[in-house]
Amino acid sequence: MVNWYYADTNRLQDVQQMVLENQVVDWLLAQATVTEEILSFNTVMEPQAE
Repeated sequence: MVNWYYADTNRLQDVQQMVLENQVVDWLLAQATVTEEILSFNTVMEPQAE
């Protein structure tokens, strides 16, 4: 299976992109600070006034 991926650069790039995406998501989750805030549906859906 490994040789099959290495035989075609497009297939290999697909795998590399998936791995990179997973690494970025993992890094972002490690860096993120999450705070919960209770909001009504209408508050969320209203456009922000500038």
